[in-house]
Amino acid sequence: MRSPVRHVALGTGVVATLALVWAWIASGPLLVLGLNWDTASYIALYASGNGSWRDLPWNSHFALGPIYSLGYALVRPFGGTFIDGARALGALAFAMAVATAAHVAQRLCGWVGALWAGLYAGAWGVGVLLLTVEDNVLYLPVAVGLLALAVLRLHDWRWHHSVTAGALGALGILVSWQAGLYLFAPLYVAALHGGAERSVRRRVRDLAALVATTLATLHVYLLVFRGLSDATSLPGLWHTLFSRPSPSFFPTSWHDVFTLLSHPRQVFRHVGLGVVGTLGHNMTRVPWLSPWLPGLGLLSLLAVGLATAWATARARRTGRWHLQVVLTVSLGLLIATALYVDLPADKHKRYDFVPLIACFLGAAAWGEFELRKHNKAWGPAALALLCMLQFIWVVAGARAIRKELPQREPLGYHARGEVPWFVYFRQLRRAHPHACRFTFSFDETWAHARYQLEIPAGLWSELPDHRLVGDPTRISDWPRPVKMVSPQELEPALGCEWRDAGLATRP
Repeated sequence: MRSPVRHVALGTGVVATLALVWAWIASGPLLVLGLNWDTASYIALYASGNGSWRDLPWNSHFALGPIYSLGYALVRPFGGTFIDGARALGALAFAMAVATAAHVAQRLCGWVGALWAGLYAGAWGVGVLLLTVEDNVLYLPVAVGLLALAVLRLHDWRWHHSVTAGALGALGILVSWQAGLYLFAPLYVAALHGGAERSVRRRVRDLAALVATTLATLHVYLLVFRGLSDATSLPGLWHTLFSRPSPSFFPTSWHDVFTLLSHPRQVFRHVGLGVVGTLGHNMTRVPWLSPWLPGLGLLSLLAVGLATAWATARARRTGRWHLQVVLTVSLGLLIATALYVDLPADKHKRYDFVPLIACFLGAAAWGEFELRKHNKAWGPAALALLCMLQFIWVVAGARAIRKELPQREPLGYHARGEVPWFVYFRQLRRAHPHACRFTFSFDETWAHARYQLEIPAGLWSELPDHRLVGDPTRISDWPRPVKMVSPQELEPALGCEWRDAGLATRP
C-alpha cells in the first residue's frame, strides 16, 4: 500500500527530525559513553595541529580526515569544538539514514512505515554507535540507500540505477571498507531481478556498470585528493586505498577460510554475540545466556536461511518479491560478517545491519501480508509503544554503563570520575569559562592517554590551552602527545589560570 506523496513526505520529515535531535543528544554530555578510538585519533591529530586532512589517509577509513575537518568547519562559527563537528556530522548522517528508511518503509506498507523507521532509529544496535561517536554512523546513509535502491527498483532496474549504486557504494567505502558489504543488495537485484524482460546481456551490462562506477568513483576521489594534497604520490595513494585494511580479521587465503570453518563453534559464537549484542546493554554478558551463544548464532543463520528459502518459494507463486529480496540480502550480510571473527567488544559495529534489516523486513511483511486489513488500531499502537520503549531502553542502558565506568578495568581508562573523559573536560571548561589555561598534575591515571586516545582528543578539543605537569619523557612515545612541562619549569600561576588540587597552588 502506497501512501500519498504528501503523507510520505510528512512521515519522513517527522521521523528524520526526531532522529537528528536524538543523535545529537545521544552523542552529547548527557548520555555519551566516550569517543570511539578511531574518532578520537582523528580529533586529537587535527585539533592539536599535529596533522592535517591532507596527510596520507588510513586505508580502513580513507576519507575520514576530510570529513571530520569539514565537520569542524561547520560548527566552528557557532563556537563548536572538533568533537562537536564529529557529533554534528554523525547526527546529520543518522537523520539521512532514518529518513531514507522511513521513505522506503512507507512505500512498502503505508504510513505505518514511519513507525518501522522509528524502530530502526531507536534500536540499541544503532544507538550504541551514537553513544560512542562511532565513525560507522557516517556510512549509514549509504547502507540504507543501497538497500532502498534495491527494494524500490526491484522490478525496473536500469543501467543508471547501477551507476547510482556504484557511486553510493564507493562513497561508503571511502568512509569504511565495511560499507562495501551493502553493495550486495544492488548486485543481487541487478543480476537476478529488475524486471523479467531484461536479457542476460543487459544484466551483465548493469553489473559491469555497477562495478565500474564503484571503481571509477574511488579513482576520481584519489585524483581529487592528490590534487589537493602533497601527502604522497598517486601510486602511493592507490596502494594505500587498495591495500588490506589494517587491522583486518578477514581470512587472507582459502587456507584461512578452511581453518576458520574447521572451528564452527567459534564462528557461531561470534554470530551469536553479534546478533544478541544488538538487543541491549550487557546482553552478551548475561550469565545464563553465554553458553547458548554458539547455538543462537547457528539458529540465526538457519532461521534466516530457511526464511529466505520459504520467501523465495512464496514469491514465485505470488510475484511479490520484496520480502524475499530483503531476506536474501540479510542472509548474505550475515554470512559475510560471520567470516569476520574479530574482537567481541566490536560486534556492535559489525552487526549494525541487524536493526536496518529488521526495519525493512517488518515493513515488507506488513505490506505483503496486508496486515493493515486485519488491524485498524492495535498494530500501529503497538509499534508506537515499542518505539518509545526502545528509546527508554537505550537511555537506561547508557545510564547503566555510565555508572559502571569508574569500576571498569583498567581503572581510570574509560572515565574521569563518573563521566567519560571528554565530558569531564567539557564540564571543567563550562565551570570555569574565564580560565585562560588549565593545568593538571600528571599521575598514573593520565598515563592511560598512551592508548586511550579520548584523553588527548578531549584535551585538545575542549581545553586547547592545557598543560600537564610531570616528566616529559613519560609521553615521548605517545601517538597523540599533549602539552607537558616538568615541575622545575612550572612558573607561577597566571591570574586567570585554573590548576587542579594535585598542584601546590590553585587560584
